[in-house]
Amino acid sequence: MSTIAATDFLPLVPTAVASRDFMVVSLHDVAPCTQQIANTIISELARRGVDVCSLLVVPDYHHQGLFTRNQEFVSWLRGLEADGHEVAIHGYFHERPPREKENLRDKFLTRFYTEEVNFTI
Repeated sequence: MSTIAATDFLPLVPTAVASRDFMVVSLHDVAPCTQQIANTIISELARRGVDVCSLLVVPDYHHQGLFTRNQEFVSWLRGLEADGHEVAIHGYFHERPPREKENLRDKFLTRFYTEEVNFTI
């Protein structure tokens, strides 16, 4: 079996496009219950020059129901995709079951901290 390195995909001769700087911006935990804050973040990013980003969608966020049942949300996602945003699946339920011997920090991070959406630029 052979291995491949990311550099194997680089162009042999740099072009104007290849020499520009790029950044990938991904917005995690997009779901019907986070749509309003996600839309605010996307608008703020656009205001600051980030025209497109990867939207990491959780299909059944914490078992609240499949996002496909929410036609408003689906239409919103399709509109964003038409504008050039990339829609990708991010887990299925976005939850991690408790583990044996979890310390207090781990419990806090997985049960409370990751539930909050904080946004600062």
